[in-house]
Amino acid sequence: MISFKAFVQSIHAAVLEANNTLMDKNQEILKKYFIEVPHDAVADQKVTDQSDSEQKKPLRLKPLTVLLEYPHIDSDGNLELTDISVPLITLAPLNMSQIEKVTFTSEFEMQINDGELEIEFSNRKSSNSLFSKKNHIKKGKIEIVVTPQDTAEGVKILVEAYENALKRQL
Repeated sequence: MISFKAFVQSIHAAVLEANNTLMDKNQEILKKYFIEVPHDAVADQKVTDQSDSEQKKPLRLKPLTVLLEYPHIDSDGNLELTDISVPLITLAPLNMSQIEKVTFTSEFEMQINDGELEIEFSNRKSSNSLFSKKNHIKKGKIEIVVTPQDTAEGVKILVEAYENALKRQL
């Protein structure tokens, strides 16, 4: 016998933990396509972290790039090769994971005990259940659906900005 409230809280906690794991995996994009660079005098100004009383420097990242020779025709009609700096993040497909839906379906017996709903997951017939009074036993079925908030558009906007910068080089 378990408190229905505790049961739902444990399912919710498990989904949140799974979502946090996926978020950590998605943040690895920063490690894959960017490198940390030292701060210059302007970026060296300290920024206050609202969750902490001490002041911290923001992380400064630079996109990993490749230098490509890009052919184009000059004004005289001659073929020229121009070097362009291409951020790697603009060349790779970004596959970010997220939990779209979690469905948990189960049948159980339930009863109210001291004003709290309690449930029992048992395949036994109701006469053999932990709930001794047959007239207080009710059958139930629950489906819990958890839908996350939309993924932040920050990465998408960042990639689009790099793509626009790349287009300006061409």
